[in-house]
Amino acid sequence: GGAREARANATELASLKEDEDAYAGEASTVDGQLISLVQAKGADDPSLVSELLSNGASPSASGLYNYTAIMWAVVRHKVATLQALLDAGGDPSPTNAWSRHTRLAGSIPSRCA
Repeated sequence: GGAREARANATELASLKEDEDAYAGEASTVDGQLISLVQAKGADDPSLVSELLSNGASPSASGLYNYTAIMWAVVRHKVATLQALLDAGGDPSPTNAWSRHTRLAGSIPSRCA
């Protein structure tokens, strides 16, 4: 039920936080820069995302544990960034290393109708 899912989400996020240093190595690629930008805490700035996309980053870029820029946008509540990634053709239902899907329903209702 809900408690089990909440524990699974907390465990998954804890694992990701422990591995944040691993993302530093990915920043040498344009896809890695996109993941790092979206994953970082802070302002929701889709203009930086658009710049990276125009320089060749994939809107479906994935990093450690196959966690994608779209997944990070959802986790970080970066709605404008999420919209930019989806508008650029990003996969709206990616699967991470735990075979868990991003739930976009409610994040951007127009995309999930």
